[in-house]
Amino acid sequence: MKVSFCVMPDRTVRDVGDSVVRAEAWGADVAWIPDEGHMRDPYVLLGGVASRTTDITLGIGIANPYTRHPMQHARAIATAADLGSGNLIFGIGAGLRHARAAAGAPEGNFLQTTRDCIAVMKRLLMGETVTFENPVFRLVDAAMEFVPARPVPIYVATAHAEAFRMAGALADGVIVGNVAEPDSFAEIVRWIREAAEAAARDPDSIDIVAWNFVLPVDDTDSAYECVRTMIGRSIAIAHREVRALLAIDQAPWRAIHTAVRGGAGAITKDLVPDELVDRLAIVGSMPSCIRRLTALEQAGARMICVRPSLEVVRSFDYEAMVRGLAEGLRGRR
Repeated sequence: MKVSFCVMPDRTVRDVGDSVVRAEAWGADVAWIPDEGHMRDPYVLLGGVASRTTDITLGIGIANPYTRHPMQHARAIATAADLGSGNLIFGIGAGLRHARAAAGAPEGNFLQTTRDCIAVMKRLLMGETVTFENPVFRLVDAAMEFVPARPVPIYVATAHAEAFRMAGALADGVIVGNVAEPDSFAEIVRWIREAAEAAARDPDSIDIVAWNFVLPVDDTDSAYECVRTMIGRSIAIAHREVRALLAIDQAPWRAIHTAVRGGAGAITKDLVPDELVDRLAIVGSMPSCIRRLTALEQAGARMICVRPSLEVVRSFDYEAMVRGLAEGLRGRR
């Protein structure tokens, strides 16, 4: 199973590059740079990192079609393909609602908008001229004036049941966010594969990424508290089919949803107990985390992404955790 991680864009281009160069040296497979908030620009960071690396795959994870036009995504990722010799991945999702609102981004149905963005970007990256319009973006006889040096696969990041199926029919990879229960993960993989087969695609050609908070620590109490609020927010927006897979009943979901919608700064343990965190995140000793990641691999994950948050990178040695997980997974017998 490939090991990937996110580099938070809260540091300088040099500092982000240093982190990825170190990760390349110890054998990380993929480094993702987020495009979800208003920190440093991911494409500038991507260019800086690509010019310093040779083997590691670099990904934008996760971009969205609301705050940046698909043409701008396409030309930016295609330009980054000129740099370095490693591969690139473009990851797309809904983005953070509050960041979209702050930027005055247009609103539109997530499933339709994401599907349209993927279809449009694929055509642009192949050098086609595109005329297209939906409630979020418009193109009129638009074409890039160059084609990327290398193909750029497009991955969909989601926790929405219908988006998993859409990705199976259209995308090159699927990023399954915050599902840490193997049986639930396997069911989502089944949705993706069935959609691929219905679209006359080879389901084995679709990369599946398990995108989780993974905290291999001895002080589990601190780890649970560190991710509890983020997990609560994930639960609040989770699709009902995914909630059902994770056995999140209506009453606790409604209480969590109400707290998040009400602007709760922190989610308490009575709302999101540790056992509920465990359904979406992986917390525990290093051997325990390795066992749980192995179970996700057996459920269909081909790659893990150890996702951070600002709270995680400020509270723990995130790089050391990722490296330890990679070494543990590779050292399995």
